[in-house]
Amino acid sequence: MGLEHVLDTMRAEPEWEGTPGLTTVYRWMKSNEAFAESSARARVLSADTYADAAVNEAHTGRVGLVTTTQEWGTQEKTGDNVERSKLIVQTLMKRAGQLNPKKYGERLDLNHAGKDGGPIQFVTKSILES
Repeated sequence: MGLEHVLDTMRAEPEWEGTPGLTTVYRWMKSNEAFAESSARARVLSADTYADAAVNEAHTGRVGLVTTTQEWGTQEKTGDNVERSKLIVQTLMKRAGQLNPKKYGERLDLNHAGKDGGPIQFVTKSILES
């Protein structure tokens, strides 16, 4: 478990017993270069924790009350709440991407090419030429 995971826990539960407050931790980062570097490394490494949690969530059923609305009315039944699981997985993966964008961030294909692999040509037309 990385320092960033600890900080996220502290944000969620600020009264976590035996730990310093967030402002204290941020003050330590500002005044201690080695601690700041360690924190940055921990941030990147803790992305794996979030990605692992997303995989675990995807493999775990989330049984609850599922409501469906049809033409003839609303029906409630107990079942796997897939939409809730999707939301949790997406949120965990988004956080992993924020912490380690090289590994978990959204990928953009920047290898676009124009005709015959050359540069993309843009043609602009003036409003006055119309």
